[in-house]
Amino acid sequence: MLAACLAAAGCGQHRDYTEYALDENTFDSEAMAKIEQETGFVLPDGAKGLAFYHIPPVDPVVFAIVQIPGNAEESVTDQIRALQETEFPGDFAYDRCDRWPPAPEHILLTKRAFSNGYHIELHLVKEGEQLLLYIQYFTM
Repeated sequence: MLAACLAAAGCGQHRDYTEYALDENTFDSEAMAKIEQETGFVLPDGAKGLAFYHIPPVDPVVFAIVQIPGNAEESVTDQIRALQETEFPGDFAYDRCDRWPPAPEHILLTKRAFSNGYHIELHLVKEGEQLLLYIQYFTM
């Protein structure tokens, strides 16, 4: 009976209950909103998701790479600098994401902070002509 009710109501299992990855073709507005809602970090208009990796279940870990429009560099930099630096393991779950961390020679700004109940690691990176924001966040 419960299964029939769930099926009729369209209550399938949400993707956040599973491990999943998104690329630049599948990184959707739901993933962008998830980052903003969970971290409290506001992504600028025109930001484009390039990579997203979600590791569940109880204390999820999220890795994301977001392309930042050039005209938003100052606002993103200001937002990163406004976060209060906190300490937590600097290599937490790095082995779970092959695109993490970014190459040190490309990093413009790094911050580890606690925001909205999540430990957040942010790296603003310049790769060629692209301005990228590498984001990792998790709970403990």
